Amino acid sequence: MKTVIYLDELLLVNFLIAGFLLPGTGLLCGTPCRTPRIVCGAALAAASSLLLLAPRLPFALQLAAKALCAAACVRAAFPYRGLRPFLQACAWYLALNLTLAGLVTARLLAQSTPLLQTNNLMLYLNISPLLLLGCVAAVYGMLRLVLWCFERPRPGTAATLGFQILESQVTVQAFCDTGLAIGGELAGLPGVMVACGAAQSQLPQALAQYLTDFFANAPPGGLPLPQPGWKLRLLACETAAGQGVFPAVPAFNVWLQQNGRRQACGKAMVIFCNGGFPYGCSAAYGPDLAAAAAAQECKGGTTL
Repeated sequence: MKTVIYLDELLLVNFLIAGFLLPGTGLLCGTPCRTPRIVCGAALAAASSLLLLAPRLPFALQLAAKALCAAACVRAAFPYRGLRPFLQACAWYLALNLTLAGLVTARLLAQSTPLLQTNNLMLYLNISPLLLLGCVAAVYGMLRLVLWCFERPRPGTAATLGFQILESQVTVQAFCDTGLAIGGELAGLPGVMVACGAAQSQLPQALAQYLTDFFANAPPGGLPLPQPGWKLRLLACETAAGQGVFPAVPAFNVWLQQNGRRQACGKAMVIFCNGGFPYGCSAAYGPDLAAAAAAQECKGGTTL
């Protein structure tokens, strides 16, 4: 038996589903979600549902089309921070889709009315759109509950961090990483690790371009020499994503703001990486920076 499919309903429902699942993916990956990008990703997800109406493709092409559509939705919804974070976001997006499919299937089996249409690995369920959206809301609600129980940021974790590089002022959201410390000849200098993509627009143009080329594995002609005024160093660091060599520059007039209080921290070494951070932050600072803030306050440093 063929089911009548209303095109406007198909597009709208899939748009709303992706509008829930993509922010859920961002929560699981610790990636901040911007509404315009989520709308673009949801629109691509809605457009991909039209595969249901296309002529049947060979199975290999069905898999490729499904994977490309999912990857396009994730790429549109979140900034690219490297291959590993991108694949992680794709995996979580797939997991949420499968969770939704399982929840809806269980609801259908409970009703004993498994009315569905399939084509090109796209599934159309002949159920009320309100019931489907209710299942989506249930998945998102369960996700928020799990994160509230197990991944809730501790009070005082997130802070506003500001610093000066050359003549540029940079402000980012940061959290305290107790494992972040600088060794070697720079031991004792507070360390800050910043996601390059989040701070790039606030940096001096030449430095921002250098960092872009560095994380793009250098242009064909090779990396230009860093300007002497940057005092740039390449530091070997170990992160959650593994070991690597990262560019670092000194920063001045560093400050932390938490609970409405701004504390001066003096000088720090800012290490740029090409990745993301949890809790919606774009930077991490070591406990020695917080200690520097406390020391500055004891000496009569700036506290607003």
